[in-house]
Amino acid sequence: PYLITGYIQALFTLFIVCVVAYILVQFIWSVRHDLQLKTDEFSQEMTQQIALCSKSYYENKCMPGQRVPAMYQACTEWEICMSRD
Repeated sequence: PYLITGYIQALFTLFIVCVVAYILVQFIWSVRHDLQLKTDEFSQEMTQQIALCSKSYYENKCMPGQRVPAMYQACTEWEICMSRD
């Protein structure tokens, strides 16, 4: 009887440890997945913003030599925006 009880207790303890480990691994995986999604979302937003700045820069003829003085500030902002990484 004591031997069987010891085995049952050891199996139960092993089961509990496995369940806790599984929950911990799932939590870590979930956090990493959420961080990856946020990083991808941020990267996509930055790419879209850079594309919009580039479009505005070229549509408004902000290239040196073609830049209108009244557009200097806006052109400078678009140029800075385009050069972001």
